[in-house]
Amino acid sequence: MNARAVGLLGDSEVVRFCAEDIDIEKPLGGNRCVVLYTNEAYYRRERPNILHIYTASSAIAKDEPDRLGQIKVQIHEVKSFDQFQDLEKNYEDQKLGLINIPY
Repeated sequence: MNARAVGLLGDSEVVRFCAEDIDIEKPLGGNRCVVLYTNEAYYRRERPNILHIYTASSAIAKDEPDRLGQIKVQIHEVKSFDQFQDLEKNYEDQKLGLINIPY
């Protein structure tokens, strides 16, 4: 997993979940990673082969893979401000991890 600012001026934000180590400088895309256009995402591993990702619906590309190698990916769209607030306040209680771009 990694998060970084990209773009000519560093004004675009990307969070990537990958099944293998990926060079952060290489182009995004392919079916090796789930790429989210956001500054943060919440996640939880269920058993060794299921990954749940929680992020804004606007951050999700239409062609994201549903598998990363042997790992099944389930993306949960967060659609409301109240849902975001709940995640921010309670993600640890819900046993979720957070990946974000530090400022």
